[in-house]
Amino acid sequence: MNKQKLLYCWLFLLTLLFLLPMFCVQTTANASTRKKIKQKKQELKVLETDIKKSKKLIQEVKKQEETILEELSTLDKEIEAQWKRLEEARKKWTQVELQLLAAKKNYQKQKKLMETLQRKVESRLRALYKTGTIGILNIIFAAETVPEIFSRQTYLEHLLEHDKEIRKKYIQELNKAKAIKDELQKQSNALKEAALKIEQEALILEAKKKEKKQLLDKLMEEGEGYKNRLAELRKSRESLKNLLKELRKKAKVEQKRWVEHSFKKVMSSRINFVKQKGDLEPPLYGTITKKTPDGKKVRGILIAAPWGSKVRAFYDGKVIYAGSLKGYGNVIILDHGHDFMSLVAQLSVIFSDVGDRVREGDVIGLSGSGIWIPEGIYFELRWKDKALDPIQWINPSWLKMKSN
Repeated sequence: MNKQKLLYCWLFLLTLLFLLPMFCVQTTANASTRKKIKQKKQELKVLETDIKKSKKLIQEVKKQEETILEELSTLDKEIEAQWKRLEEARKKWTQVELQLLAAKKNYQKQKKLMETLQRKVESRLRALYKTGTIGILNIIFAAETVPEIFSRQTYLEHLLEHDKEIRKKYIQELNKAKAIKDELQKQSNALKEAALKIEQEALILEAKKKEKKQLLDKLMEEGEGYKNRLAELRKSRESLKNLLKELRKKAKVEQKRWVEHSFKKVMSSRINFVKQKGDLEPPLYGTITKKTPDGKKVRGILIAAPWGSKVRAFYDGKVIYAGSLKGYGNVIILDHGHDFMSLVAQLSVIFSDVGDRVREGDVIGLSGSGIWIPEGIYFELRWKDKALDPIQWINPSWLKMKSN
């Protein structure tokens, strides 16, 4: 007897040594994939943050570009208006310059006339001065009569008086010409100064425009850089999403393999619930089907029975949920241990509360009606996330199948 026990122990250890590496490899591979998924998700999160920042920077640059474009448009209008002002100022300046040129010529003309008259008067006075008393005596003795003498004297006096009046007139004209010339020169200087000021203001505006254009070019270049970076980030995000998709597929396959492996291990164990497979009573006696009235296949089974029929615990367990679920009606979920759970839905009444311990066959509620089946319950059996076929766990003598 001791030898037989020892043999069983050796066989158990050999089996354990055979299965344990497979389990460890599967778990390690699955953990490695999950670690990669976590890492890539973190990288994707960082990328999403960078993408948001890049988008924000692009928007900020775009707003700055719009502001500068508006400023440039305003500057263009101001510069255009300024150059028009300068053109008008230069026209007025040119007109005044032409008038000034004419005034200068007139002034020079009046000055020459004045100088000519001055020379004539000076010539007569010199001539009169040179003749002296002899000259006067010559006039007197040359005359035949006294009236003639006076007539000649009067002529000389009138001639000198006439020269005096002409000189006075020339002086007035000369002063007038000078006044016009000076006024026009003053206007010319003022217009020249105004034109130079307008030109300087226009040049300042042009320089400001140039600075704005340089800033705009810089912003546009910066914006292009952000756009290129955004495109690269989006490309990286797409690649990362594809990689995550592949990793999730791999993880799903690994998880499925691990679940299948673990399930096989559980099913090969000596757990009481597993040992009862194929020998359990259904939670409700009635006709069993795997399709809803509209022909849709379900993961569990539908048991048709009169409304208010007793519903019993499928196996020993603990109530982990008792209440209403959308689409399921009133539901009870039992935990049978070792990750085995059963769900009964579409109950009209629930007799157990969360935390209650129930024994196999205990009445936990009454059947009702709903979208799953007109009268009866929906029953589902699971190990972890793996849906099990309840029919394989029920004693065939209790089965009453409906052909579908």
